Amino acid sequence: MRLLAGNPDINVTLSLAGRTKSPTLPASFHPDMAGNQKIRIGGFGGGEGLAEYIKQNGINTLICATHPFAAKIPFNAKLAAEITGIPLLFICRKQWEEQKNDNWIRVASHKEAVEKLGDAPKRVFLSIGRLEVGEYSASPQHFYLIRSIEEIDNKNLPNAEYFTARPPYSVEGEKELLTSHKIDCIISKNSGGKATEAKIIAARELAIPIIMISRPARPSGVQVETASEALEWVEKSTLPLGEG
Repeated sequence: MRLLAGNPDINVTLSLAGRTKSPTLPASFHPDMAGNQKIRIGGFGGGEGLAEYIKQNGINTLICATHPFAAKIPFNAKLAAEITGIPLLFICRKQWEEQKNDNWIRVASHKEAVEKLGDAPKRVFLSIGRLEVGEYSASPQHFYLIRSIEEIDNKNLPNAEYFTARPPYSVEGEKELLTSHKIDCIISKNSGGKATEAKIIAARELAIPIIMISRPARPSGVQVETASEALEWVEKSTLPLGEG
């Protein structure tokens, strides 16, 4: 949203779900600032609640730029756009594609990822964020190296090492992390993007298999992969631009 925030002709409301305690915000955004840039944190109460917010605030353009693994927000945005009749754009970065020398085991869920680990103890780099870590308590025989941006409150895996770090990561740093902890399997969401791609390259170079969790289904609609494409879409809109 940094590109939109830099345009004085566009009133921008940046809406955050509130799951991250200390989100990284564009430098031009401040929670208490006035003018054409605002931040809102928290849910709306589903698609109907979002539609009501849109009506009350005179919003006439909606951009859904949520995480590729957000299962509900894109559908709520789609419903809100249908109710209010405003244009909707999805931003969803390109997912990673399996390359030569990669060893991916594709799964559709964390439950399936746990099953693919098998019964024999393994040393697993769990790179999935903090919200779904508890699902791996079903297989406590494995060692888990768990990285998250924010501290995990419920550290209930009996054989695990937890640490926090923020991307971007380097390939050499990821290779050192994997080798020093003798990791023989990675579990990752197919989030895509350059910031965390280093682990994919490191696994390729070290011949470490990745259990890759596929993205959830998303609603149909106009979609782009980058913020610059989104800005171009907004600027080409024939509608007058209010808060959006």
